[in-house]
Amino acid sequence: MTFNIKELISQSAKLNSILAVRVVNGILGFIIAGLLASLLGANEFGIYVLALTVVQISTIPMTLGLPNMLTRRIASAISSNRHDLVFGLLSFSFRSVIAMTIFVIFIGLITYDFTNQTSNNNLNSQYPFLPYLSALLVSVLALNARSMGILLGFDKPLHSRIPESIVRPLGLIIFVLTASIFFEVNAEIAIIAHILGALLAILIYMALLKFYSKKLLYVKKEYKIKLWIKELIPFSVVSGVTKLNRYTDILMLGYFIGAEAAGIYRVAVLFSSVMAMPISALGIVASPKFASAQDESGLKTIKNEVLSLNKLVLFAQLIIMAGLLILSPWALNIFFGETFEAAFSPIAILIIGTLLASVFSINEKALAMVGGVSSLSKLSLYSAILNIVLNILLIPFIGMLGAALALIISKIFIAVSSYYVMKKNYKYGINALNVAR
Repeated sequence: MTFNIKELISQSAKLNSILAVRVVNGILGFIIAGLLASLLGANEFGIYVLALTVVQISTIPMTLGLPNMLTRRIASAISSNRHDLVFGLLSFSFRSVIAMTIFVIFIGLITYDFTNQTSNNNLNSQYPFLPYLSALLVSVLALNARSMGILLGFDKPLHSRIPESIVRPLGLIIFVLTASIFFEVNAEIAIIAHILGALLAILIYMALLKFYSKKLLYVKKEYKIKLWIKELIPFSVVSGVTKLNRYTDILMLGYFIGAEAAGIYRVAVLFSSVMAMPISALGIVASPKFASAQDESGLKTIKNEVLSLNKLVLFAQLIIMAGLLILSPWALNIFFGETFEAAFSPIAILIIGTLLASVFSINEKALAMVGGVSSLSKLSLYSAILNIVLNILLIPFIGMLGAALALIISKIFIAVSSYYVMKKNYKYGINALNVAR
């Protein structure tokens, strides 16, 4: 073996910690979905899902790919002992998020007011505050995303996830249950609960950033704004297209089929997300490692460590897949009701496709962190176009099955393509079915 066994054990422990956080986040996600589906009903739950989807997509121009850029640049600066650049990045990123938040919210609300005055949309009259609440939620989520990227750059993957993955959903559940005692819960109240949960998370992020920043030797801030902005462009494409891929199917279902279908499909995505937890945890652990690789030898060592962990991930996913295929029909009926049993077929497609993509998908993180973000942005764009075209072609004919197939095909495309680009440009593509060498 060319890599340190102790380091592998250390990374395995980190992976297990992140995976534990992802599992807790998944459990909380199921509780939230089941709770809101029962309180709102299938149709209004679909409206809530569509509103939340628009919120997530709206964070794209507000963050501009900052989380990934911050992770890469801060990890690199710390490994080179350039604390001046770290403090410069902290300042630059905060001002950028605030400026873009104000701009995007202003444009979004003007657009909403214009469309509201020129259309007879019943949804606007039924939920008049939903766009404004959604705009507020977008701004808080953008700040949380920045904090996650910074903490990951500090090589604190566990602390980067706990506020967003545990505190925010837990706060949401508490606020929804409390509201249900006094009010009839609707989509607007659900979004308010999201805002309050996100504010709890941001308070914890602020404390963590203050704590870890104090550990650095404070020096005068150094700015490389031209370089950072130049790098933000491809990172913006990658993060933006990734989110579009994640939510295009829900928006398309809402457009072609209706809000109820979008809500049911969202539950299918939630179930299938359990399959993605191990590979997502691996990506979080591996990102700062790839970013800190100084030469080809370092990259090879990290590649072998990650490859060994990826094999464990695939084994875990096989067990998860068997459990989901057996238990999903029962869980859908018990926790969501008969209406949501239609989610099982999309679940089956999504979990099998996720397993196939996981053989290669860690290469996306590797490519972004080692300097290949420009190549990754092109692949992401091609993947998004493929996803949109397939959704348009398939959803009108086979509904949720078409959305699931479109998403999985685009995921496999970008995972395999990233592998070949890593292998061609950096000599070390990661194929989880290969033997480390």
